[in-house]
Amino acid sequence: MLQNFLVWAFAELKNLSVRPGTAKAYKSHLTKLKDFKGAFCFSEINDKLVQNYIKFLYDRLNKKSTVGRALKTFSLFINIAIKSGFMGHNPINDIKKPNSPGNYEHLSADELARLVEYRNKLNLSASYRNVCTSFLFCCYTGLRFSDVVALKYKNIKGGFIVLNTQKTESAVSIPIIKRVKDWIGTGAENKKVFK
Repeated sequence: MLQNFLVWAFAELKNLSVRPGTAKAYKSHLTKLKDFKGAFCFSEINDKLVQNYIKFLYDRLNKKSTVGRALKTFSLFINIAIKSGFMGHNPINDIKKPNSPGNYEHLSADELARLVEYRNKLNLSASYRNVCTSFLFCCYTGLRFSDVVALKYKNIKGGFIVLNTQKTESAVSIPIIKRVKDWIGTGAENKKVFK
């Protein structure tokens, strides 16, 4: 039977069918777990270990949301271990998990207008203009940055942006407003809209 939980979890991570960004986040949380305890056996995973891990995360000045995501990742791998027969119970299920509502900030109309003005400056370097345009494109379309940087001209059809989002794989169809249309230009179907 496998003894070292983290050796097993890092190997199991390679077998998960998740997006690269998700795999990177899982690896980051497993690394925090390794920093906390080093090597430990499946049999050592109990309420006390989880409580000590939470204390460790807060002592390292992690925010509630980070602690919550770290516990969620730890719990995911414990659940996989349970399904694989290495454990019988997930102690994280017995613990109240920290959560914090998202702290969303929005640009005001004035801030957005100033950003458009900045983007239109004649002496703005091409790389700054591209980054600024990409960000504004996110603001005006509601697309995530990951979707905007992957956007290709083939996704632009009849005045709409049509694609499956990277994060949720949801199909979206977004009308293109004039300002955004002026920024995207034209190109070959497989060419990215933003460099």
